[in-house]
Amino acid sequence: MESYLLLAYCPSIRESWVYKLMQGGIEIDDIVKMTAADAATWGLTSEIYGKFNAERTAVNLMEKIAELKKLDISFITCEDSAWPKILNNLNPAPLWLFVRGPSEILKAKNLIGFVGTRKLSPYGQLVSKNLATWLTEAGATIVSGLAFGADAISHKCACDHRLPSIAVLASSCDEASLYPQSHVPLSQKIIECGGAIISEWPPYFHPQGYHFPYRNRLIAGLSKAVVISEAPIKSGTLHTAKWALDLGVPIGAVPGDITRDSASGTNFLISNGATALCTKEDVLQFAGLEDKISNSQLSMFDENISELAKKIWNNLTESKTFDQISIELNLPSPDLLIALTELEIADRIAKSSNHEYSKK
Repeated sequence: MESYLLLAYCPSIRESWVYKLMQGGIEIDDIVKMTAADAATWGLTSEIYGKFNAERTAVNLMEKIAELKKLDISFITCEDSAWPKILNNLNPAPLWLFVRGPSEILKAKNLIGFVGTRKLSPYGQLVSKNLATWLTEAGATIVSGLAFGADAISHKCACDHRLPSIAVLASSCDEASLYPQSHVPLSQKIIECGGAIISEWPPYFHPQGYHFPYRNRLIAGLSKAVVISEAPIKSGTLHTAKWALDLGVPIGAVPGDITRDSASGTNFLISNGATALCTKEDVLQFAGLEDKISNSQLSMFDENISELAKKIWNNLTESKTFDQISIELNLPSPDLLIALTELEIADRIAKSSNHEYSKK
């Protein structure tokens, strides 16, 4: 364990490089003790070796172990019994994790990755809240990134139900370094609800650009399926989806408005083979939780449906066109379109071939 811990505190040496050496048969203890000649043989530049040597000399392992204990952070490695072996499918696979909360949760049965854009549309906010609610109520453990937008909504939904979730960070998991800082209270709630905050980075390390792709691969690697609520094509969400595809992890995405960039990524994934998630039943079957479905559970969005959608639904005393509804309720087209889409996804209305809406 000590060799892994020492390397974790030496940022000049990328974990992926250590993984490659170990795959080639080099022992972790030999890597820690490497000489300048070893470094040259293994393809490390003299500059990086010099930085590593200075870091290695500066690390006081006893102080670091005491610091972790004080911060209530555990350190697990790929050689420990607590290690989630599913992560070994990654390439590069992580070699260690820092964990706040119970490490056993990393081996939970129904870990579902939940990702999406940080800048959700009103539709995306609604979809994210309901997807996360359905999944947590059915017994899934959400795995997400504690970022703004879809990540935060999924963690909050789990906490609202007093259920655990797993937050995978691009920063350290100590509160002083946690990113984003505004989500420290949410991280505390996750721990209170039996969840865990995990990171590959030791305390007091702030996020670097390359940390985020590493974080995304962990979300995909831990999950038996990945759900995407809303995302543009150019986003970290699609990077997580690529990791899931490479691992053979199923991807489910919610169809979105084709005129919105925020849904371009989810629509792209669906058009390229991802499972379209349109109803509660779709979501639970996709997540392998179909045994949790009951007749009472199949009513969509009843509790969380927006006030505007309720108003429109109550107005549908007979079949009406889009323009009729807009005129009668004095609603702008964009707002009406969002609310009608909400009702269609909730399976509360039907649209006929002549473009009239009616209650189901």
